[in-house]
Amino acid sequence: MKAAWMLMSLFAATSLAQAPASFPERKVTRVGEFTVTASAGDEAYAQALVSALKTRKPQDRRPAPAIPFGLQQLGEQRTQLLSELAHELALEKPTREMTGNYDNLPRAYLLIYSKVAKSFPKQFAIWRRTEVKARLEAGQKIPGFSLNEAGEVLFSVNFAFHFKDESEIERALESIDRNLRDLIWPISVNEPATPQQDVEKGLGLYEDYAQAFAQNAPTTVAAVLHEAVESTLITEYIGSADRRWFCDGVANYLAMKVIQKRVGQDALRGYYDLDDQLARYASLAGKIDLESWPAVENNQDGKYPAYVNDANYAFATQVIVAITRKHGDDLIRRMLQEIGETPREKTDIKTVYAAFNKITGEDLRLYLPH
Repeated sequence: MKAAWMLMSLFAATSLAQAPASFPERKVTRVGEFTVTASAGDEAYAQALVSALKTRKPQDRRPAPAIPFGLQQLGEQRTQLLSELAHELALEKPTREMTGNYDNLPRAYLLIYSKVAKSFPKQFAIWRRTEVKARLEAGQKIPGFSLNEAGEVLFSVNFAFHFKDESEIERALESIDRNLRDLIWPISVNEPATPQQDVEKGLGLYEDYAQAFAQNAPTTVAAVLHEAVESTLITEYIGSADRRWFCDGVANYLAMKVIQKRVGQDALRGYYDLDDQLARYASLAGKIDLESWPAVENNQDGKYPAYVNDANYAFATQVIVAITRKHGDDLIRRMLQEIGETPREKTDIKTVYAAFNKITGEDLRLYLPH
């Protein structure tokens, strides 16, 4: 139901005194099914990549290692886990929406991750860090690249898929196929390394990336639990446009709570490491506005920055962790009981704030990043 994606700092931030008025011509080389693009002056790197692609053979990637609480355990403990989540959400029993997401998501994720894990790009682009940064700062669009608030150049692989039930999984797989066909994988020039060394490093990064999908079971488990919770919050309690930070924060928190109960705090980090996420986005802390985070259906044009969207998950989760530590593990259930007194069609984030205030005497907004 949600987008599966990866954001990587393949191109670290670089200082640039002044962007050049013009940029090198981009030249295209084709060899068999592969396309290589490089700037004039970097022909040696293009040739090294062409040579490597001519002789490269698909690699057998290692199978994912066994984990203490994986997709198999989600199936084996299905009744118990659904009942546990329903209790946390102040429901007498699991809803159809919750059960559907819980059952359908694991199969979809496994199919999608398997497809990506076996893939290899057909399009490549050789880039120098300074040139990418200068082009972006000059307003040019480069597929996959963006500048964050700190001026760092990021490269994202955005494999988006959306589905409501099992009948739409094939559509999700078709979407992944399109994204894989369109993917342009960057090879970074890192002098004084040789062209051959940079090429091998860049190709190796894709192998690592694909392998990460093959071993993505822990984060997939967290995603399944997250979606089961979030979909239930939306259908049972709050579907307003301003719901996003509360629903995603609670979904992450309850997924973490369920997982930690089974694997412990240390192993939880392999599923979702909140401290690591907060550290990663620390530079954005003073600029995060969770209340303006648009609901998924209101961001179809993709104008909301992807890196801010990703950071919001961590900061929203931090808020829920903070209030539950102060007011007890059952706070969310008590809040939902109170929120449930208002008809869903009349519920919005103000209802959430009122429920929190009634239970704790505090203003929930004071816990939001400022």
